[in-house]
This record gives sequence, structure tokens and C-alpha cells, in this order.
Amino acid sequence: MKIKILFHTLVFLLAFQVWSQTKKEGALILLSKQGEVSFLDAAGATTEAVKVGDLIPRSYTVTTGVGSEMTILLTNGTLITLVEKTRMKLKTFEQEPFDPRGRKVKDLEEEPSSSKVGIELDAGSLIIKTKKLNKSSS
Repeated sequence: MKIKILFHTLVFLLAFQVWSQTKKEGALILLSKQGEVSFLDAAGATTEAVKVGDLIPRSYTVTTGVGSEMTILLTNGTLITLVEKTRMKLKTFEQEPFDPRGRKVKDLEEEPSSSKVGIELDAGSLIIKTKKLNKSSS
């Protein structure tokens, strides 16, 4: 469990360094994947697989096959797990810039800055674990 938490924290901090503080767009990081996981570009064509720890382009649709799952970390501290036979696209992810100040994801009691997230779920199920949202978040 400690390794998983350290990994989540490391990925969160690395993603923050990649993600510009001047942008109002949140970032998605692939934390784990098991089995058949596919990524489709904006035109619907299959793309190169995203590796664990990489940012997932917001224009991508992600799908999981039978017996497969994947977990994504959003820069607002939200974890999304796609279970088998799921197809999802992140439609909107706006987030106010923030300074992580060395905080760890596991230590966050609420999201680090206000955000707006919209998910398009075509099929399947999601398990979402989120921090307490700021009043201006949705």
C-alpha cells in the first residue's frame, strides 16, 4: 500500500511539473492498466498505447476490454477507475492553477484548486474517488 501511495504522489508531482501553472486545463495521468486498454484519438482511430505515468491527451477516448481496468489520476486529486467493458471520454476539465507546495495526494483533504469536470460515459462503469470539492467546483 505504501508503494502505491508513493507512486501516486510521485506521479502527481511529476504531472504538475509538466502541467503549466498558467493553463486553466487540468491534466489526466495514467496510474495503472490491466488487460486490454485502448486509446482512441479525436477522429476515433486507435492510437499508440499511453504508458503508466504518462499524461493522457484530453481528446482521447479510453476503453477497457473484458476483465480489464485502468485507473486515472486527475490533477485535482480525483481517482477514476474504469472497470471492464467501459468507454469514457473527458469532455471538460478546467482547473485553476495551483502550487503543490510539496503536498502528497494522500494528504489532500480537498482539491488543491477549483475545477470543473465533465465526463462522457458511453458504456460501462466508473469508480470515482474524489477529494472534497471547493464551493466553486463542479
